[in-house]
Amino acid sequence: MEEKKKSGCLSVFLLFGLVCFGVALIAYYSVLREPAAKKDTDYNVINDITFTTEQNTTNPDTSNPDTTGDETTTEKEQPEQPKELKAFYYDQLTDNEKEIYKAIHTAVGQGLTNVKVPRVDGDKDAIKDLLRRVISAFERDNPQYFWLREGFQYTQNSTTLSFDITCFDFWSTITPQKYLTAMQEKIQQIAVEAQNLPSDYEKALYVHDYLVTHAEYDYDGLEETEKTNHDAKYDYIFTPYGCLVNGKTVCAGYAKAYQIILETLGIECTYIVGDTVGNDTDILHAWNLLKLDGEYYYVDVTWDDNGTEEYPNEASHTYFCLTTKDLEITHIVDTETFNIPVCTAEKYNYFAYNDIILTSNSRDSLVSILNKAPGEKMLEFKYTDAAASLIEKLNQASTLQGVTRLEAKNYSYMYATDKDNRVAVIILE
Repeated sequence: MEEKKKSGCLSVFLLFGLVCFGVALIAYYSVLREPAAKKDTDYNVINDITFTTEQNTTNPDTSNPDTTGDETTTEKEQPEQPKELKAFYYDQLTDNEKEIYKAIHTAVGQGLTNVKVPRVDGDKDAIKDLLRRVISAFERDNPQYFWLREGFQYTQNSTTLSFDITCFDFWSTITPQKYLTAMQEKIQQIAVEAQNLPSDYEKALYVHDYLVTHAEYDYDGLEETEKTNHDAKYDYIFTPYGCLVNGKTVCAGYAKAYQIILETLGIECTYIVGDTVGNDTDILHAWNLLKLDGEYYYVDVTWDDNGTEEYPNEASHTYFCLTTKDLEITHIVDTETFNIPVCTAEKYNYFAYNDIILTSNSRDSLVSILNKAPGEKMLEFKYTDAAASLIEKLNQASTLQGVTRLEAKNYSYMYATDKDNRVAVIILE
């Protein structure tokens, strides 16, 4: 049976106000909203996949979802397998499910899409649920196989369960090794740039900022994918290849690219699927679960990519290393199929780590925070309810008197306030 998951994203960007400071003060409000869509250092990450032919297998015919036709494939060289599989979702499977997962791992590593395992007991619904869970686990653990999507067809006889994993339509037109090589070269380039940073926090932050400033959210491509018989080239936006090589993507591509690079750096990073608060569509969203010093945090690269035409390369950090409590202000984690840990640690939250949380209406405290805030032209800070009345005065030039970077070059500035997350941003012009 074929199961499909729809992906996509939405966003809102609000700009308002113009007040003078020196030359100009622009009041700016920016909140990105995007519903969409997909380990310790020994996790199975980037396999050296070598195909012996330039053409891949044929994508299964979806016109008859209850049967699987004969599939002509060329046997490919099998990459070396790890001695022991270990991955976030794999570890949650039953022993029987793990055997199916391993069979998928072997087949897909050879460039195949058809998988055969011993017959399993159960009616059609039970088999469908089993395959959906295992294929979802595999694809979320293995972003390097970017041509896969969470769909399948299956048949079963007295001895064998045979199923075809659905691929994006572009799979039938590409030379797999060429595309994998291009993506892996980009992954290694970014990983090399990050690997000498002194801590995992700084590596994770570097990769987050790199993706935000080198990829863009592809609204036009997303709209195209909603059309019947759309050009297969637009499906790349759902993949890490689209994010890393093409520079155009949506939430699934951001999250998978972030996952695959951090895993290359030896940092546990997991692909999370869920929803967003207030979303009344069937479109889902994707982000990441990150592990630093044994504690879990949430990261949403997509929602931190809120650049405009005027400021295309500004990275926000509102969604960098959040607790579950903070994330759930805007996100809904899907915990029905897999167990997702509750994130309670705050040490590596961007604002806590940099000590830029305003907890009072003291203007001196605000100026002090802005003077030590990281960033060249984007000064971010978090504030509590106790500081809310001072935030309302950001449209007054006198409020920021004493901010060194404003006065040193006679900058004008824009300010952004995200009242849901209690984050404010000063953007220097």
